[in-house]
Amino acid sequence: MRPAGYPRRPYILSGLLLFAAVTAAQGVGYKDLTNEQPNPIIHRRFLAAASCADEVVGGGGSFALACPPATYPFRLSLVSADQTEFWIGGQTTILLRLENVGHDSAFVPWTTDPDVFERPDGTGTYLYADVDVVASLVEETGNAYFRIPVHLYGAAVVPGSLWKLSAGEWVEVKLKLALNCKEEDFHCTLLSPGPAKLSITWTESQRTETYSECSIHSTSNRLRMLKSDSLAVEVLRGEAPQ
Repeated sequence: MRPAGYPRRPYILSGLLLFAAVTAAQGVGYKDLTNEQPNPIIHRRFLAAASCADEVVGGGGSFALACPPATYPFRLSLVSADQTEFWIGGQTTILLRLENVGHDSAFVPWTTDPDVFERPDGTGTYLYADVDVVASLVEETGNAYFRIPVHLYGAAVVPGSLWKLSAGEWVEVKLKLALNCKEEDFHCTLLSPGPAKLSITWTESQRTETYSECSIHSTSNRLRMLKSDSLAVEVLRGEAPQ
């Protein structure tokens, strides 16, 4: 028996903290990218100097990769697909959830307009983050990868382009996955009718672009790479139903 006057407050406080932690987890944002067009960086504001007219305006680049790739503080989940039968040459939509499972707030690139980041400073340099999403279909005969052509971008100097996720919060992103390849394409030759596992990789990179008189120099530093859980699907050949 608990002695008379035994303090109960620590137990009450622990219960309140647990309740707060559970109820704090919530969805705070949603992005539908299924109708977006491919949106690569095009460098619209780069103008080569007149002295470069007869030169090849190329570019250099450097890349940095963390090994193993960082994931903190996010977790990526494949919430659903609108169908589990994947026709080669067809398309489907998928829903992803990006959740902050850490203790610190973090920012996620959240706009699809790459032109708003092209603001070279006095040295011709601008900085931004981008998200690259790749779908993987894994069968016994091999793997096939399909890049989602729509990117998310963000930069601190562009208001509204970054979404802040506090601990326990998540956002959901809806994407279109197209297996838009022909029979002779490399991706399709790796697929055969039968069961497969679908998973998604979300890669966020910090990038810089520097414009000089005759070239563009790019750098890329991978910040984190997240892989979702797998979804069992069936790969089919033939004409996809309308």
